[in-house]
Amino acid sequence: MLPAAKEEMWLCSLLETLGHKQPTTTIHSNNMGSIALTKDPTFHACSKHINVQFHYMQECVDNKDISFKYLPTASIPANIMTKALPFPKQENFTTALGLGIHATP
Repeated sequence: MLPAAKEEMWLCSLLETLGHKQPTTTIHSNNMGSIALTKDPTFHACSKHINVQFHYMQECVDNKDISFKYLPTASIPANIMTKALPFPKQENFTTALGLGIHATP
């Protein structure tokens, strides 16, 4: 989640510098624990080991620059790039990503 959030903040900063105000960006994640930590500051007592980068991400959520939403692992289209999938799921994710399946002659 952290690399995606850092990239999103950089891109929004660039676009705002160019004069394009950006709305809140939603980042989908399958890690419910990390999503809960970004939303509820009461977890700080039992998560003292978390570094400055995480606190920056929580600040971005508080400022409504980023929001995180749970997405089950089976529903993440990017899995096509990282996992071997059965053909029906591969076909669905390929379509969802706008890639299309090309038949070989």
